[in-house]
Amino acid sequence: MQLRFFGMFVVLALLGMNVGVSSFCFAEDSAKIFLKSETIDTSDQKASFHLTANHTSTKTVYLIVQFDGTFSPKYKDDLMKLGATFLHYLPDNAYLIRLQERTTILLPQLKYIRWFGDYKAQYKIDPVLLKVDAQSESEAIHLNIKLFTGESFDKIKQWIVSHQGEVTYAKEGYLRAKLSRKHLPKLAGFSAVEWIEKASQPELLNLNLLKDEEDDDKDPKEPEEPVGRYEDLKGYETGVKILGVDAAYADGLSGTNQIVGMADTGVDTGNDKTKDLSQDFVGAIVRGYALGFFSKSWADPNGHGTHVAGSILGRGTYSEKLLHGVANDSKLVVQGLMGMFGSLDVPSDLADLLYPPYQDGARVHSNSWGNPSSQGYDQYAKTVDEYIWKNPDMLVVFAAGNSGEDQDKDGVIDEGSLLSPAVAKNVLTVGASENYVLEGGIQREWGKLRNGDQKWGTEPIASDTPSDNENGIAAFSSRGPTEDGRIKPDIVAPGTNILSARSHHEEATPLWGAFNEHYAWSGGTSMATPLVSGTASLIRQFYVEKMGLEYVSAALVKATLINGAIDMYPGQFGFGKTQELSTRRPNMHEGWGRVNVDHTFYDENRALRFVDHQEGIRHGMTDQYKIKVLDSKQPFSVTLVYTDYPAASAAQKVLVNDLDLTVTHDQGQNFYPNGLKTADRKNNVEGVDILEPTLGEYTVSIHGKNIPQGNAKNAQPYALVVSGSID
Repeated sequence: MQLRFFGMFVVLALLGMNVGVSSFCFAEDSAKIFLKSETIDTSDQKASFHLTANHTSTKTVYLIVQFDGTFSPKYKDDLMKLGATFLHYLPDNAYLIRLQERTTILLPQLKYIRWFGDYKAQYKIDPVLLKVDAQSESEAIHLNIKLFTGESFDKIKQWIVSHQGEVTYAKEGYLRAKLSRKHLPKLAGFSAVEWIEKASQPELLNLNLLKDEEDDDKDPKEPEEPVGRYEDLKGYETGVKILGVDAAYADGLSGTNQIVGMADTGVDTGNDKTKDLSQDFVGAIVRGYALGFFSKSWADPNGHGTHVAGSILGRGTYSEKLLHGVANDSKLVVQGLMGMFGSLDVPSDLADLLYPPYQDGARVHSNSWGNPSSQGYDQYAKTVDEYIWKNPDMLVVFAAGNSGEDQDKDGVIDEGSLLSPAVAKNVLTVGASENYVLEGGIQREWGKLRNGDQKWGTEPIASDTPSDNENGIAAFSSRGPTEDGRIKPDIVAPGTNILSARSHHEEATPLWGAFNEHYAWSGGTSMATPLVSGTASLIRQFYVEKMGLEYVSAALVKATLINGAIDMYPGQFGFGKTQELSTRRPNMHEGWGRVNVDHTFYDENRALRFVDHQEGIRHGMTDQYKIKVLDSKQPFSVTLVYTDYPAASAAQKVLVNDLDLTVTHDQGQNFYPNGLKTADRKNNVEGVDILEPTLGEYTVSIHGKNIPQGNAKNAQPYALVVSGSID
């Protein structure tokens, strides 16, 4: 097999790059500011004078300042000279800033300021908290409280306790507390408070499909004797075969020198120093952390974490290498989240979760859990975006959720069921496609599973079984879009009837059923996520060993996975009224499709080019790359991914920095990303697929449309991957 790669690592001349400069401008000359709580109409210019201030006071105040449509960095510099601190971008064209109260008298004199006003208490409360009836006014609720950077929480803690509340977590910038709902307005009145939202307990994202209290004999039972025979395996049971890794394995890609972090229920007996640890993990564990409440071990009393770890890198020792993980030569940092009462203990700031494995060398982090009470851009989503922005070589992978249902009974799974943190911009969000397994695990029709008549009771879903078609999406897999309309999940991978390592802990369950004493079946987006995390290790290994890169950004790995994913259109039910996927990729069910490594790197009909632009593009600049298409019968795919600045908690629109991807044929035809007929204004993943490209030269343009919060050089880094029959 002849490989054709054209790697570009900020050596932009290899693509014949041209750079042009245009004027600095915001995305739109908008007269609105979009907050979660309300939309502020700033068209009334008098609104900017409604601020009541003491112009002799040195007190710190927090303001929203909106600029006119034409913007210059000089405006920001001017305000900073007046002592202003820029905290967050707020769409459209506005910033949340901090300055002394007496300075506000100067703001109306700055002609480029369209509007400014107080950051009011009502802007700080998540609207979800206000959607209650009068009887719940005295209800005590658990809250996440975000403070402005540099503010002390001492007075707020004292106030909460004095109002019969309880503070359960305190870290610089963050509080978690229990407080009566009626006190929310006064809590929001503290100037130090930036945002208040409901706090809830994260949950594992596997499924107990056969658990039914009214019919206990349907529960998976522990077999009296091991029932699985290795000689009966067909090769699809682990889900690895569908990922298309045969050529990658033959080329030596197996995760060598790659480290993956995993936050879950632990792994097996939690001790890699004794013979008690599963043989499938001996030598694979770099380090283990016990993070659960009162937990002293990273052992797995549940079984979920062991199964996940097995899919990432299980050695397959017990099964003579038949049941191994994707990256079976990589290593693992284990974070056991399960506390003594069976709950997952996840810190409010996910930097506290992600930083230790990063220090241990992990550059991929797998998370098969989510917040069942939040589908919006909450504190978990914000803090993980913030962490990746600060550590852009860490790919964080999250399960999309298992909330897919057909509530309107039209035979198509409804959209809009994603969980947090999967809704975060910078994570790789994974949905579940079907594995191909006709024996073992759970083979009952969707309509006959637990609550199946309510969730999946309409044909063709009702009579479908969980793992009979690799081009199908699992019925339970959460669908996009996000609340602000972004495309998620990013990709899908097999997540039904996955056979992987079984915990030997005496309290662990066999999940979807035991294969034998060493392996068990399970399913959920929990099971799809580790397969993708393992695949990401292979991608990183490829760039390091085959392309010679010393640094590989998370954006490049994410762009590569997305670019080479297999579009499953139209899905398992064909065309028609109940068509599973109504459009080609991207869509809100499969994202950009099913992961396939060999299609990404080893397809003889495809060449691959890439850019990992670490310095980034500045506001108003354009990078251009020339690509010649040689075969009109081979699809031509262009994928842009960038790690975006974290959004403000109060913002309704989550995208901050806006890069525009356009592909133009030399005869003048323009192609816009994500199936649109114009530029994308929502996503930090943009792709163009031309299924039957016209021969000739194409120009791939990346334009810095709006970069209000760039890096230290006021730029936005990005990764670009191009594939097809190209030169």
